Amino acid sequence: MENWLIKRAKMSPNQLGLVFNDTCWTFKELETDATQLATAITSQSPTLQRVAVLGRNHADFYLLLLALHLLQVEVVVLNNRLTAGEIAQQLTIATPDCVIVDPLFHDKLKDCSCPVLDLTKLRQITTEGLTYTQKPLELDNVATIMFTSGTTGVPKGVKQTYQNHFSSATGSALNVGMTPDDKWLLTVPLFHISGYSMMMKSLIYGNTVYLVEKFNPTLICQLIKEASITHISLVPTMLTALLKVPDFAENKDSLRCVLLGGAPLTVAQLEEAHALDLPIIQSFGMTETASQVIALNARDAKRKIGSSGQPLFPVELQIEDPNEDGIGEILIKAPNVSPGYINAEMIKTTDGFLKTGDLGYLDEEGFLYVVGRKKELIISGGENIYPLRVENALLTTSQVKEVAVTGEPDEYWGEIVTAYIVLHPGLSFDKELIKQEIDGLVAHYKQPKRYYVIDELPRNSLGKLVKRKLPEMVEK
Repeated sequence: MENWLIKRAKMSPNQLGLVFNDTCWTFKELETDATQLATAITSQSPTLQRVAVLGRNHADFYLLLLALHLLQVEVVVLNNRLTAGEIAQQLTIATPDCVIVDPLFHDKLKDCSCPVLDLTKLRQITTEGLTYTQKPLELDNVATIMFTSGTTGVPKGVKQTYQNHFSSATGSALNVGMTPDDKWLLTVPLFHISGYSMMMKSLIYGNTVYLVEKFNPTLICQLIKEASITHISLVPTMLTALLKVPDFAENKDSLRCVLLGGAPLTVAQLEEAHALDLPIIQSFGMTETASQVIALNARDAKRKIGSSGQPLFPVELQIEDPNEDGIGEILIKAPNVSPGYINAEMIKTTDGFLKTGDLGYLDEEGFLYVVGRKKELIISGGENIYPLRVENALLTTSQVKEVAVTGEPDEYWGEIVTAYIVLHPGLSFDKELIKQEIDGLVAHYKQPKRYYVIDELPRNSLGKLVKRKLPEMVEK
């Protein structure tokens, strides 16, 4: 198969492919610059098979990813928000031939034992008279390796093939609708699957990517209006910040799709977004599924508040061993499911369904409702308690701004429900008032027995809650 960047440059040479700050690239210009960078990389390391990259949302990093796509090497995409020790651990697992780094992050490679190439210096190499060897694109080849967020333990390196990325892009396009005239605002990190997948979609569908380095809600709001942005991907914390921008309601009219992922939205957040008639598309996906596999269309959003939606067209969904409430483990089978990890066994059923580790149920119309991680299920006095339901109840109270619910070991009950809460500014903690406000929303045995008031919840770079770090917040 022809390389996707080369094919897109032939099909849409003059179409805008990338806009970063005040600089624009057509697809032909992207191919030219990526070819130069691919040639420079080859001149320094001619026999690469697996390359790790450490960068940020910047045109140079975007071009690097395209250059490595041209070279058909396996790309280990590293999270720039990790510590030097965490990055060293992932490099030990991935064993790349080299690391290409944005000079901003050189210090994070102090424990790196493999060769390091400076991205800025690579961009400055004169490549006149030099070439690189083009290789055919094989759909079964590994394109990227991304590490899971590690919210419940040690991160695992997920292999993502070109077939995974292609199937993800086509499934998403069938759901949200895409044309070459669309303008997708890339605000989430390129080192996450949600950001990387937008680059792949752009190559496959020929739409323009507007890349921003940092999320600034005021500037994002202005860019939506000025550039007539049609699509944007956000996590809930980003949406909350955008909704607080005074003129956001007046600037949003060009938006056809606000794709949400990374973490569940609260009912209050959804209702606020619906009040502005935002075209919200909630989604459920994983690094292991090369982005979303379940999505809730805007047309169903108001009547199915709280649902993650229905499977995308190529996706099969099952609930394994549902209990009396219909809740069981979510199983996924699709062409965009990863073939496996590089450092662990991927758990699949005998008929090929991925065991996601998430719990949920289907309503009578086949809409999925996620109730939490299987590992986070609280069993207290023999009763199953789902943290997400307790969290949603607590978020309706007058004091609680943010909350995370976990189970703490207890000699008598086995586990007790424990809530870590962030209060609204200026309010004091009143346990009895909270109890009064959630009575009737959750049964008494599901209500927290213990509360910790903390300044903020620990989150990863995509805004996803990292519950295993909650005890550290109390110690602070």
